[in-house]
Amino acid sequence: MGGEQGQGSTPHGAQPQGRRRARKAEGPALSDPRRLTAAGVGASAVLRQSALLIRKDLLTEWRTKETLLTLIFFALLLVVIFSFSLWVDEKIARAVAPGIIWIALAFTGALAIERSFAQEQEGDTLTALALVPGAQQALFAAKTATNILYILIVVLVVAPLVLLMLSVPLPMDTWPCFAAALVAGTVGFSAVGTVFSAMLVAVRRRGVLLPIVLYPIALPLLIMGVEAVGVLIQEFPVAQAWSWVKVMVAVDVLYIVGGAWLFGHIGQDE
Repeated sequence: MGGEQGQGSTPHGAQPQGRRRARKAEGPALSDPRRLTAAGVGASAVLRQSALLIRKDLLTEWRTKETLLTLIFFALLLVVIFSFSLWVDEKIARAVAPGIIWIALAFTGALAIERSFAQEQEGDTLTALALVPGAQQALFAAKTATNILYILIVVLVVAPLVLLMLSVPLPMDTWPCFAAALVAGTVGFSAVGTVFSAMLVAVRRRGVLLPIVLYPIALPLLIMGVEAVGVLIQEFPVAQAWSWVKVMVAVDVLYIVGGAWLFGHIGQDE
């Protein structure tokens, strides 16, 4: 009896060595669902999640129209004030026009980015999204794309208006480079801004803190944008402006890759 009991059973509370090793191997994955990251999630799933999040944001904006209308009116106010206060003659107008365009982009962009996660914060869904495999990459892509769309719509209204009010001519052959510079600046600004907006989502005064942390990081990109547009307005060789645009694209890649990496860590801390 004693021998059979010793061979066929184990003491109370003890586990076979093989089962203990299996549980030890499975333990981290089962105890922390956030470790089930997008490593096993295909790119198609992330794209599908991103499309759903973008659709949700655009439908909400279509119903309320609060963000886009606010951005456009704010940008128009900036343009009118700066144009009337800084216009002296054609030479001064050519010098200040690039700055007015990019100031309007930076101010309205910060205002749009500050509202990026307002719905998720109010609905307390960020923690739930952090547990869904692939949701962090999809959330970063969706919010960045939405911010790019909002800012580009504002820039589409503001940039021609600045040139018109300051009577600054821009040759037709320079418009592709002009548009590329604005798009490159918008993409990088939105990518880095989305990351900082997620970092400050739980801060009560995030509207005040966001520009403080965002503008120093985005400043190199804004300066390059001013230089690129200034080259075109001053009628210097277009190739010189394209060189600035290429550097802006390289900075965009850095901001997007670094932003996606940081955003994943921010989501794990939620």
